[in-house]
Formats: sequence, C-alpha cells, structure tokens
Amino acid sequence: MRIVLAVLLFTTPALAEAPGERRTAPEASDVALFVVAAGAVWLTRRALRRRALPKD
Repeated sequence: MRIVLAVLLFTTPALAEAPGERRTAPEASDVALFVVAAGAVWLTRRALRRRALPKD
C-alpha cells in the first residue's frame, strides 16, 4: 500500500497539465471521477436505505 501511495505521490505532478494550455472540454479523467463519485453516492444511499428498513 505504501508503494502505491508513493507512486501516486510522485507521478501525479508529472501528469499535470501545462499551465499555459486552455481546456476546451472535460478530460476523460474528469468524466471518470464524476462517474465514480456518483456511483459511490448511489451505493451509500442504497446501503443506508436498506439499513433503515425495519427487519422482520
């Protein structure tokens, strides 16, 4: 786990966009992040609803 965190820590700045470039559309990573976040919210809400249901 420490190796993965170290790799992410050192490679993330290298993958960053150059400061002078203009963005015309969302990057694929932006879309992927949104999809993952929406899925996490959906799963959490579903789990909390199931937990709140009365048990037989």
